[in-house]
Amino acid sequence: MRTEARLRGAQVATYCASVREGGRAEGKPLGILAIHFDWQPQARAIVQGVRLGAGERERTRVMLLDARNRVIACSRDEGVLSETYQLRTDGRSQGHYRDRDRLVAFHDTPGDETYGGLGWRGVIEQRIEGSTNSLL
Repeated sequence: MRTEARLRGAQVATYCASVREGGRAEGKPLGILAIHFDWQPQARAIVQGVRLGAGERERTRVMLLDARNRVIACSRDEGVLSETYQLRTDGRSQGHYRDRDRLVAFHDTPGDETYGGLGWRGVIEQRIEGSTNSLL
C-alpha cells in the first residue's frame, strides 16, 4: 500500500507476477506484470460502512491495519499510510481491551481457502461515553 505519484497521488495496492519463458515457474524470466488497484475508494467503503448506533460515529475510529500495524484505512482519514497504531493483541487473533478512556476491539482478517491473507486487522477504537479526551 502506498501513494503513487505517477498515478496522480492515488493510494494503491500493487500486485506483481513474473512473466517467464514457456509460462513455467522454472522458465527464463522475461519481465514483470504489475497491476495497481485503486485502494482508497475500496478502503473508504469498508471503514465507513461499519454500522454504528446513534451518536457513535463521532466518537469512533474504524481502521484497517497491515501486518506491521500501519494504518491503511481509517474512517476519519487520519494517519493513513503514515501512522503505526499501538495495538495490544497479547498474541490473540481477536479481542478487545480498555485503554484509559477508550475501548479497542480487533480481529485478524481471514484469508480465503488456501490463501492465508496478508496479516491485516480490522480495529474499532471508541471513546467511552462521557470522556473528554480530544485525541479520540
